[in-house]
Amino acid sequence: MNTEIYRSHLKNKILVQVQGGTEFQPADILKYFEELKRGSNTEIGTKDIFEMASSLKGGSNMSIRIIACGVFRDALRHIDPQRFHQNVTITYIDPYLHNYPQKLKAEILHHIDLAKKAGDDILCLYGRCYPDMDRYLYEMGISRVPGEHCYEILLGPKRFRAIIEEEAGTYFIEKNLILNFSEYCIQSLELDDPVMRESFFQHYKRLIYIRQPFDPDSVISGFYDISQFLNLKPIVMDVDYSELKTKLIKLFPSI
Repeated sequence: MNTEIYRSHLKNKILVQVQGGTEFQPADILKYFEELKRGSNTEIGTKDIFEMASSLKGGSNMSIRIIACGVFRDALRHIDPQRFHQNVTITYIDPYLHNYPQKLKAEILHHIDLAKKAGDDILCLYGRCYPDMDRYLYEMGISRVPGEHCYEILLGPKRFRAIIEEEAGTYFIEKNLILNFSEYCIQSLELDDPVMRESFFQHYKRLIYIRQPFDPDSVISGFYDISQFLNLKPIVMDVDYSELKTKLIKLFPSI
């Protein structure tokens, strides 16, 4: 078999496996970079998302359900939304479902249905992590914290954009992905095969670890092991929750 054809086949196989499911594809990064020029959340704009908050019933006795990706567990633990509203419940969804967009969509819609039956007002803390996510949420009158990717929400849009503008070939990683890298990436993408690894990561130059306050010190060694395995320049970047906190407060009514 022709080597170039074989490599192309492997690359297509990888892209199909993760299509729409993660923030890490070169195609996604380039697409995101282009969308930044047109404005964030082009399907449902940032202004629209904040205006959707006006549909919440309001009042200090209302119950708010935050449906969040598990990558935000430590962020919400640090921000502690209960300080701003007394009736807040948080439902976390396994980040691994990013690899399976349709399963992720079904899981989010399932928890939305449960929250609606409980009479909760709903706030979604996710990037745009499956196709038409904003359209579905908008039709249901549900607010989503603005952000194309979960990592953009953690870092803030300006900081995220500056990173991508500096080097588009940036692979982002956080504690959960570091601790589960073998299951999430090596096994599912067959990265032990050098050809597969080169096909998937040939466009990347550096690996940025988004470090959060509750991350144990042991995570850093795993991060450097992964950077060596992928042959990417390692960079540690501490998270700043201030923008996420501000967005949550804006979306909480009657605080």
